[in-house]
Amino acid sequence: MPSTPADLFAHIHEQAERVLGKTCGFYVVTVDAPRDRVKLAYFVLNGELQTRVFLHCRMRECDVVREGTTLFNDDFSKRISGDVVNSISVPMIRDGVVIGGFGALAHEARVYDERDAAALVAIAELGALALENVRIVAN
Repeated sequence: MPSTPADLFAHIHEQAERVLGKTCGFYVVTVDAPRDRVKLAYFVLNGELQTRVFLHCRMRECDVVREGTTLFNDDFSKRISGDVVNSISVPMIRDGVVIGGFGALAHEARVYDERDAAALVAIAELGALALENVRIVAN
């Protein structure tokens, strides 16, 4: 079990790429509901971890958090990487509450499908549990 959020996000990324194959981009967002904030907590673009990209927004501005369901080609993915051609985003839900989400980005004409979505939802379920545990340990 990953012991830090960064370890967890890297592990989720690894599992997603096992399902989807190599992605051009991958991100994880976390939710701070009392403050109505979403934070871009992990972002890899073209194989490079983006350590200088900071993005905070309101929960309603992050499609996957607002909708709480799997989305294809959402606006938030285009916001974090302007040359996205296709994307898939999945919420991380714990006890009926969206606590985060992640998405894969494609810069080429790749189509994500329902099989991809089903596999990513399974990863998101485990990721949500792990994120909750990491937060408990951190406090």
